[in-house]
Amino acid sequence: MVLKGDSLLIKRINQMAILRFVQQNEPCSRYDIARACGLSNSTVSTLISELMEIGIIKNLGEGPSIGGRRPVVLGINEEAGHVIAVDVGSTTITCGRVDLHAKIHDKLTIRASRDPAQSLAATVQLVKTVSEQAVAQDSPPILGVGVATAGYVRPATGIVVSASNLGWRDVDLGQEIQAATGLPTLVGNNANAAALGELYYGAGAGIANFIYVAIGNGIGTGLVLDGQLYRGARNGAGELGHTAVAATGPTCSCGRTGCLESLASGSAIELMARTELPDSEPPGAVSPTTGSPTTGSPTTGSPTTGSPATGSPATASPATGRAPKGRITAEMVFRRAQDGDAAAAAIVDTALNYLAIGIGNMVNLINPDQVILGGGITRSGDFFMEHFLPKIRPRLVPEQNGHVQFALSESNEDSGLRGAATLVIQQLFGAVHSIPGGRDGRAATSGAKPTVRDLILRY
Repeated sequence: MVLKGDSLLIKRINQMAILRFVQQNEPCSRYDIARACGLSNSTVSTLISELMEIGIIKNLGEGPSIGGRRPVVLGINEEAGHVIAVDVGSTTITCGRVDLHAKIHDKLTIRASRDPAQSLAATVQLVKTVSEQAVAQDSPPILGVGVATAGYVRPATGIVVSASNLGWRDVDLGQEIQAATGLPTLVGNNANAAALGELYYGAGAGIANFIYVAIGNGIGTGLVLDGQLYRGARNGAGELGHTAVAATGPTCSCGRTGCLESLASGSAIELMARTELPDSEPPGAVSPTTGSPTTGSPTTGSPTTGSPATGSPATASPATGRAPKGRITAEMVFRRAQDGDAAAAAIVDTALNYLAIGIGNMVNLINPDQVILGGGITRSGDFFMEHFLPKIRPRLVPEQNGHVQFALSESNEDSGLRGAATLVIQQLFGAVHSIPGGRDGRAATSGAKPTVRDLILRY
């Protein structure tokens, strides 16, 4: 198909098509690119030369010969720019620098404050800390900040409309971070961001239609349909956790009863454990948390390095699956079920039954190629899948059952962080919607030579 119209826009469309193909298929040759993108060899050579001058594509050496000279193969230069990524959860906030291959550098984690204002301030300060570290370490240029957060988000404005677990309402998170750092900032719902991360770098790569389900403190869903993230009319698509799977039940955070989140989330499992496991805390003794909180001040948000599950004062003993002072998390319940604890196994069985109902309903409605499962309670891996799949398969209509595949997230613990980074990275490798720098197409940065940041669109 020959595109007609503004020549600069067509050039940018072709550049993005090349970048997207290289990102998905590296290492690849110029011939591979021309054939896949439907462009002439001369056009590909010209555009590749420009992208190499900018620094986003690099020469990877010679590939295998298919007759004649060995072709030069190309790939994305992961050091062309980095993204500051932030994953804002109800119990922890994690921030790191992420390269264009989604490798995470300098990850810091703090415990989230229960005070909404303190949690917001700590999030902004954490981003400043990581961005200042990047400058001090002479890192590649920072392309922007991507933020994945729970709740309803307006991606076009960066406003968190409501996040009940954080106590936020109408918080202009994007503007707060941009004002503090001077960096362009994109904000998205955490499940949607994680779905994007899976599409670009994880189990969803190359799959046009899939559902990503995050099962942690809450239950969130990201929908990828026809290769694009689907947000719905008002950015509220995918609220699987607030679909009814029972006529009655515990009161959900949304105020209703019978919601999947109130019956099968990490918080729900912990509530059942404190009621039904004799050596855990009584109901109401502590606020439930999913996973192991990190060290650091819950009020000041002082950062700590490493994984949220590392070095925690609330980490369970591997031998007993029990946490200090009787506190038990959903992951511990799964561990104890795996070790043969009958009471824990009954809790897991109940939760998985509800998950099978909810996810099965969504599969029957959406007709995806794949369901990707992530979040804290899926970290038992094979044990989770071995007990979940026999429950969901009978709930699928026959036409779906023989087709849809189920997979665990390939970057479970860091899916939120990689997803947050992908909110920015997709501007490089996604569809062109505008020309940066204005209608005349001049570079957005000073000077004649364009930079990688000039390729980022829709800020």
